Amino acid sequence: MLAVLGTSTLSDIALQSSFSKASALSIFAEKSLSSFPWQDLGQSINLAQSTKRLLSSRFSNLSLDFLNFYKSFEANPISFSELNPILTKSVPVEYYTGANLLETISTEVDNDDADEELVKNEIAYENEYNLKTYLPKVNAGLIKLWQGAIEAYNSNNTDRARHFMTSLRELFTHVMHNLAPDNEITAWTQNPDHFHNGRPTRKTRLSYIYRNIANDNFTKFVDKDIDATLLFIGMFQQGTHEIDNPFNEKQLAAIKSKSESTLKFLLEIHFTTNN
Repeated sequence: MLAVLGTSTLSDIALQSSFSKASALSIFAEKSLSSFPWQDLGQSINLAQSTKRLLSSRFSNLSLDFLNFYKSFEANPISFSELNPILTKSVPVEYYTGANLLETISTEVDNDDADEELVKNEIAYENEYNLKTYLPKVNAGLIKLWQGAIEAYNSNNTDRARHFMTSLRELFTHVMHNLAPDNEITAWTQNPDHFHNGRPTRKTRLSYIYRNIANDNFTKFVDKDIDATLLFIGMFQQGTHEIDNPFNEKQLAAIKSKSESTLKFLLEIHFTTNN
């Protein structure tokens, strides 16, 4: 990334600022991932070995696509400006929130400093502001689903983590189906590989949402990011079956941050490229 940042093509202040922010978030992500041995992934919640292997594989793939996304600009730095800055700003946020979530479920040690807490607060503010803005534009009922998830998160219910995760998963499903409805997809593609039992696959819905983005490295990252986020949510939702320990506040805050940032990312893709 530093090699890209140093090129004369990126002397423009806006581009320099974007790469600088991405570098800072990458450093925080690396700090999270180096805070525990990889064999201790999920240790603080006694994560099942099968789920640990799956999670490790998904995030490794996400890391590779994150790296490839930025490396692609070394050969053609100006192509960075061809993507909407709203989207390029969200890519490192997505990677950081995923890495931070892995840290919280793997170690009890709190490694956050004042700068990282500031970053987390900024992400939380932007998530809340943008979800309040975007969700009603898609469907008035979506804001109620999100508010219901937040109410579960803020409740004193002993089963609040599962209720929160269930609400989040339902919200993801409704958002994706609203952004990529069946009738629009069938008018867009008739390829039988894009359907399962007559319904569009999740991959197909994602492809439809970012259909106007001509950047393979970006779309590959989005695919892996959504897969990882939904795995996180499903893992926590099934907590009574696979996880022995109750979730602490930091872990719940991390899954909330990751889920909301990914929802925001999907909505940003829709509103910046399809309207």
